[in-house]
Amino acid sequence: LNACDIALESMKSNIDMVCFSAFSIINNQSSYFIKRDNKLLGNIEYMQEKSIWSICARVIKKDLFLKVIEIIGKHNRLVMAEDALISYVLANICNRILLNSNIVYKYYEDIESITKSYDSEKYKAVEYSYFKVIELIDNISKMNDFNKNYSEYCKNKLLAEYYSYSRRIYKKKNILKYLKLKLISIKQQKLVKLSYERLKCH
Repeated sequence: LNACDIALESMKSNIDMVCFSAFSIINNQSSYFIKRDNKLLGNIEYMQEKSIWSICARVIKKDLFLKVIEIIGKHNRLVMAEDALISYVLANICNRILLNSNIVYKYYEDIESITKSYDSEKYKAVEYSYFKVIELIDNISKMNDFNKNYSEYCKNKLLAEYYSYSRRIYKKKNILKYLKLKLISIKQQKLVKLSYERLKCH
């Protein structure tokens, strides 16, 4: 109930973005969806935090969020990974980022959501969204001279998430496809790790 008061107080020290903790609730069972420690970070330090991409439980300066919209531009509707795109741009343009351990958000998970269910049209929309966001990150990075190591890490992480999603979908539908995607996922996770190590070194 006092989330807005906590958010306002947190923004008073010339903070660009505050990221709070959040609970996930499934079948009345609560657990941390996002768990953060209390710390103030610059954008490079924030990039190195492996922060969750979801933009829920955040407070962002209005002028910076409008800048995000301007940078991203208008594109076809995304059904997945849109938070990753917004979070990617925010990480590059915010200079003072406060992590706050307060839980100000409860996320009620829908077991019938697009991430938990399958039909061919949904799958095509998910596939389009992931690869469109990867393409946009690549273009935005070049146009705005954003951190290249972070861009590579984000693109690799998105591919890893896409293959993980695809693998879950095919597990009960096509075992050969599932095993092939599992091998691809393992290789992709290694690329995520390598790109994160490069990010940590710079």
